[in-house]
Amino acid sequence: RIFVPILRVTAIEPGAVTLSTGSVSLRRFSQRPGEVLVLGQVRIVDAHPGFEDLPELVGLDVVVVDLGIEQTRTRDWTVTRVAVRPQRRLGRRS
Repeated sequence: RIFVPILRVTAIEPGAVTLSTGSVSLRRFSQRPGEVLVLGQVRIVDAHPGFEDLPELVGLDVVVVDLGIEQTRTRDWTVTRVAVRPQRRLGRRS
């Protein structure tokens, strides 16, 4: 894994991430105040609203497995799609 400040990202495509400069720092990552690790820190607290089209998920606890992001005209990034799966329960399988 590498960390790249989002302001240096000019495009995200299925096969590549394009940066505004050609260098990547390999120093150890440390999160700065105000930064969010999207998959690590974003949580869906109440999964019930918005799942009317997916009745198999209504009432279940879910885990976020992927996020779709898009860049706005102001170069901010917004989460536009969320992929979830039902949370697995710990315990024995019968």
